[in-house]
Amino acid sequence: MNDSEKLKYQIALSLVPAIGFVHAKRLMAAFGSAEAVLKASKKDLQRVPNIGEFIAQKVVSCNVLDKAEQEVEFIEKHRISYAFYTDKNYPKRLKRCVDAPLVLFWKGNIDFNAEKMVAIVGTRNATNYGREFCDALISEMAAHGGYSVVSGLAYGIDVAAHKASLKQGVPTLGVLGHGLDMIYPTLHKQVAVKMLKDGGLVTDFVSETSVERQNFLRR
Repeated sequence: MNDSEKLKYQIALSLVPAIGFVHAKRLMAAFGSAEAVLKASKKDLQRVPNIGEFIAQKVVSCNVLDKAEQEVEFIEKHRISYAFYTDKNYPKRLKRCVDAPLVLFWKGNIDFNAEKMVAIVGTRNATNYGREFCDALISEMAAHGGYSVVSGLAYGIDVAAHKASLKQGVPTLGVLGHGLDMIYPTLHKQVAVKMLKDGGLVTDFVSETSVERQNFLRR
């Protein structure tokens, strides 16, 4: 099986409704590959510990391969990098999390395993003091070297952290609540483009994902 075909099944597994990251990984451990999981019978799926009839039925009745194939085409067309949670290039820290996403997609020049990664998030209604504190904090990081800043590209403190990082030459990574076919909010598109040079954008959502509140909470 070539890489594109393998990726198609991996993305498809991540798209099965109501299955969740934990159950998907349990099934992967039992069957060895995403393709094997999606081709398994309902009876065989139910033999896996903690996989009941409801989840097994979701797997056998899912209709996600066409969408997954479209996503592979999108990835190849736009030269998007990706990693399945079993791949060597999947972030080491994230791999330790029980609920880590099955697949990540990203653009830019990202070192997920940088020694010093600091997440900076905050209110969307940032005060001048909040922005100034953010600037001062990242300036201090830049002075000591070796830091990368992670945030969510949202209004307020998030985008302030990205802007300060760009200003100080600190690599910065934006975690998105949607696919890489768009930037939300659109007002931050120019910031996002600049981030691709030293940092980047990452998501576990496929293209054409609706911008919904629960996606940003999951992010």
